[in-house]
Amino acid sequence: MTNRLFITLDIPEDTLDEIIKIRDELYRNDRVRWEGRDKLHITLKFLGDTGSKLIPSLENILHKISDEYTEQHLSFNKFGIFYRNNEPKIFWLGLDVNNDLINLQKQIDEECRELGFEKERRNFHAHLTLLRIRGFENIKRLEEIKESKIVPINFSVKTISLIKSDLKPNGSVYSIIKSFELSKTEE
Repeated sequence: MTNRLFITLDIPEDTLDEIIKIRDELYRNDRVRWEGRDKLHITLKFLGDTGSKLIPSLENILHKISDEYTEQHLSFNKFGIFYRNNEPKIFWLGLDVNNDLINLQKQIDEECRELGFEKERRNFHAHLTLLRIRGFENIKRLEEIKESKIVPINFSVKTISLIKSDLKPNGSVYSIIKSFELSKTEE
């Protein structure tokens, strides 16, 4: 049996509240379907269809890595849009560059490669997907928001999680397989 899996950096609830409030103040449209609160996370590694037998090995990797990193002090500071074939597809909230987070992601990518997962070809771009653009959106307004300055949203992340995604007729449903606390003490 296979599971559609990915590894996330978990955003604190109060930070999610702040993001949702800002998002709703900047752009109101009843036809737009924002990503649900339960889907707001930073993906560190998308694993895809994964055999159940690999889950214990993935848990071991994440347990080991979580012991090597302290909590992450991060800051959301900009909006952006990802395009595919010159068409806007994803509206996102991005982070200040953080070398510790980049190293965490690279280590996860490398350890997963040793289990047979494909190494990520693109550079890591830490972001939070807010909206999957489907054609109901006012693209001009999203472009304006993308160019606007925002007050940075500072927060700390204490956990990473192995997540399962079940594809349903109404969209995907996420469930946490296991979370791991970033527990290395600061020196």
